Amino acid sequence: MKLHAVVIVIVGPSGSGKTFFESKFLKSSLQWRKLVSFTTRPQRPNEVDGVDYHFITKDEVKNLNILQQMSIYGNTYGTSVEHLHEHCVNILVTGVDGPEQFAKVVGAKNVIPIFIDSKWYTRVIRLIKRDGFKKGIRRFVLDIGRFKGLDLDNFTVLKN
Repeated sequence: MKLHAVVIVIVGPSGSGKTFFESKFLKSSLQWRKLVSFTTRPQRPNEVDGVDYHFITKDEVKNLNILQQMSIYGNTYGTSVEHLHEHCVNILVTGVDGPEQFAKVVGAKNVIPIFIDSKWYTRVIRLIKRDGFKKGIRRFVLDIGRFKGLDLDNFTVLKN
């Protein structure tokens, strides 16, 4: 099933600034729409359900028509057909396999993969401020393995 949409897929390690770039892109055009992903992780104090994520239970995931899905840090993240905006540009933050998964749904020529690159020490500071020392360092270390060997040839790389 091919859907008619363009998807800008923003990828990068935790704390790299993915959400920052997503908001900048959305402000740059009224024609672009945020593709709100779902997650089973707990909602953070500053997040709004339906704006930042659709916060759902693991049982609710079973009822979705899933476009792409991944497990990160023991939580499920993904997007569903119900949330894709057809006939416009969708923007979302996703995991490393997001561009490939969306290419299967909307066609490779309709996927624009963007990788957000930032200095490691900037990420560590952001993660510790956001998640606390222990959790921030854990996320930083886990990301080393998740992004090791990622081929950036097909990505537009933005420095942050």
